[in-house]
Amino acid sequence: MSVNPFSRLLLAGQSFSIAGRSSLLETIAQQITLPRAEAIDLHGLPGVGKSELWRYIADGAFVERYADYFLPGIFRDEPRRLFRIYVPFQNQVDEGLHPFYHLYHIFNAALQNYLEADGKGLISRGQLPEADDLKDADVALESVDKQVRALVDEQVRPIFLFDDFHEAFRFLKPHQINRLSRWREYAPLLLSTEQRLEKVNNVAYG
Repeated sequence: MSVNPFSRLLLAGQSFSIAGRSSLLETIAQQITLPRAEAIDLHGLPGVGKSELWRYIADGAFVERYADYFLPGIFRDEPRRLFRIYVPFQNQVDEGLHPFYHLYHIFNAALQNYLEADGKGLISRGQLPEADDLKDADVALESVDKQVRALVDEQVRPIFLFDDFHEAFRFLKPHQINRLSRWREYAPLLLSTEQRLEKVNNVAYG
């Protein structure tokens, strides 16, 4: 892969705080409601506020303030169909814990919370596949993928906010990168990175 396999919009090196970054949030609001899901890679130095931004988007305040910038359609009419999952990878991934295990546990906890709150009345646990038993990292991703696709079929859009994604990327193999990058076709992937992906895992990057 000669280009970032995830990103179609690269907001490189932008230092920001929530205040004064309305234009960036407006752009993201539009991107996550496109008919075809997109990926965003926000790259910058430590401490510029990337994690703060991702947590803000995962919070209900973002939807309340920026729903008017969602593109016309079902997600603007029913913003609660946007299921936002914040996944921090910093200090969560080491040699003994593959990133896909971490993703699996966070996703399933977030899904349960969503079904009891914003998703209540839209979709029930019975409409989704059961989470698979964890045999290996690939099974963990496959289990999440099946549930993501089922949500999409019910017109619920999962939005993954991967924080410090470079920490996870260093452990991924080429076939795992390919499988994860295909999510951008139906579930927006918002990545924050402090290191260029080709620098942390040149083999997987291609």
